[in-house]
Amino acid sequence: MLQICCKNNNISKNFPIGSSLLDIYNGFNLDIPYGPVSAKVNNKVEGLNYRAYNNKDVEFLNILNPSGTVSYTHLRAHETK
Repeated sequence: MLQICCKNNNISKNFPIGSSLLDIYNGFNLDIPYGPVSAKVNNKVEGLNYRAYNNKDVEFLNILNPSGTVSYTHLRAHETK
């Protein structure tokens, strides 16, 4: 198990090694307006498919966050190719 500290609600929880950020988001039962588009993992922006193998600090970002907007824009650009 690994420990994830969620910066959105300042709660830590244990998750199975290799959990994706989307699994972790769902495990915290967060209700972020417009949903998450990415997350800061130890202050580095990662996509929701990113898998955690060590203890991490995570902050989920939506499109209202500047880093979330950039992630969303890149995601949409890749979908249209």
